[in-house]
Amino acid sequence: MNYFLLLAVILVIISPIYFFIVSTGDHGMRLSELKVGKEAEVTAVKAEGAVRRRIMDMGLIKGTRFKVVRVAPLGDPMEIFFKGLHLALRKNEAEGIFVVEQPDKGSE
Repeated sequence: MNYFLLLAVILVIISPIYFFIVSTGDHGMRLSELKVGKEAEVTAVKAEGAVRRRIMDMGLIKGTRFKVVRVAPLGDPMEIFFKGLHLALRKNEAEGIFVVEQPDKGSE
């Protein structure tokens, strides 16, 4: 059997699993996982290329706090509020943003 073919098959199977483990790291959860009404802080923007640049140009950078205002019935898009701005994000864009959920103000 061709060992290069075997190696290629192994890489195709293992690389998505490795990417998932490495990409989540210690950055917390993904923005797309937050529920309506929750507040969070951005820990990392891992989106790709032009999407990453657009998100960061709008001010959604590491350390930005925001609130999830609403989510469409099928989960796409979702609306967040930060710095006086309402921003709608597609689910695939929100999956590239890692956040840490903030405690509710009523529970402090």
